[in-house]
Amino acid sequence: MSFKHGVVITGLIGSGKSTVCALLKERGYEIICADSIAHEILELNASKIKELFGAQLLSGSKVDRKALGAIVFANPSAKKSLEELLHPLIFDRICFLANELEKTGKLYFVDIPLFFESGGKAKYDFATSLLVYAPKELCLKRILRRDNANKTSANARINSQMDIEKKRALADFVLENTSDLASLEHGLKAIIEQIKTKMSLQGAYREFRHCGNSVIARSE
Repeated sequence: MSFKHGVVITGLIGSGKSTVCALLKERGYEIICADSIAHEILELNASKIKELFGAQLLSGSKVDRKALGAIVFANPSAKKSLEELLHPLIFDRICFLANELEKTGKLYFVDIPLFFESGGKAKYDFATSLLVYAPKELCLKRILRRDNANKTSANARINSQMDIEKKRALADFVLENTSDLASLEHGLKAIIEQIKTKMSLQGAYREFRHCGNSVIARSE
């Protein structure tokens, strides 16, 4: 199914996706959060996590996400195994929720950090992608400050994702997050208007094609 009213928000860890989503919520927009869905699905599959990575990854009946993250960020094979388990389930849930929001006919947003890594528009049929952009060096500084992480682990988390400059080249819209909150809010307001304009034009084009096909069908 094509999700005409959905806009994917993506970026690099530390680029500011969570801040942008919070601003969008304040404006009344619905947000589908892939990370929240992943956390829910992770807990539902705790027994499979135990099978894959060992009992030490469980704290009682819950998955120790910090310990699991340390393993998968440092081990590409472990990361692949986790993704093969979780990604199909996350995908199905995102599509279900998006399908429900499509019925409203209103603009909504979908926070998918690994959108391009997991297939982009070839996998997720959303009309538009929005990259929250900050240079890799700035993302690193934010992670070190925010998470009190060491530089080695922070770099491992960044390097586990697609390079931010490659994501920038793939995105439909880019929201710069390199300054203060006021600048981010101003940029977000402008981009929302641009997205609405794009969607209106796409809707008009679809209507034009539909009308054109109807004329052709009647003439035949």
